[in-house]
Amino acid sequence: MDLVKWIKNPNVQQNALELLFPIIGFLFFDWSLLVIILFYLTDQLGVEFTFWARLKFVQKLFLPKIKWLFFIVVIGFILFFTIEIISIGYVFTHEKFDCSILYFWLEFNQFLKQEFLLFLPALLFLNYFKDKMTFYKSNQPYQISPKRLIVFQFITYISRLILIGLMIIVWYSFKPSDIWFVLLIPIFKLVFDVGILPFFKQKFLLQL
Repeated sequence: MDLVKWIKNPNVQQNALELLFPIIGFLFFDWSLLVIILFYLTDQLGVEFTFWARLKFVQKLFLPKIKWLFFIVVIGFILFFTIEIISIGYVFTHEKFDCSILYFWLEFNQFLKQEFLLFLPALLFLNYFKDKMTFYKSNQPYQISPKRLIVFQFITYISRLILIGLMIIVWYSFKPSDIWFVLLIPIFKLVFDVGILPFFKQKFLLQL
């Protein structure tokens, strides 16, 4: 693959933006570490919403339809996302900043009213554009059943929780400064997207 094709690859473009965007925000736009973490949580919402669209699309191709499968995915994501929020809230209120829970939720609500309204549509577009180029125009929808998609998605939920646990362990063990954590979080995310996720896709999605 030559350089031009590599740069035009939607996966490369998205990974590059997700890697550089928070670092640029921290260095030049005075983003806090909490805002950067919430940025990645917003990205997870974008990934999840586009996954739901993929699941709906595949369900139309495979009959008979099993309606409760979609419900299970939504409930599973809500539980997974709630655990993430609680874990991050605990770290910020008890270990990192020792701030009050009220202050944390005030900062969280401010993010929802400001940056979130900008981030979510942009990340939804990026994820949909990537899916349009790599999923909907491929043979994957006709080869992967809804059950396979759901099993794969739950594996990614568990993997992300493990990754978050590892980042918390890094914090407890080394107490890195904000700038190091701003670098570590995108690197962990990149390793997950480029290394771990493709491995799980090959192992559990394409070979189920």
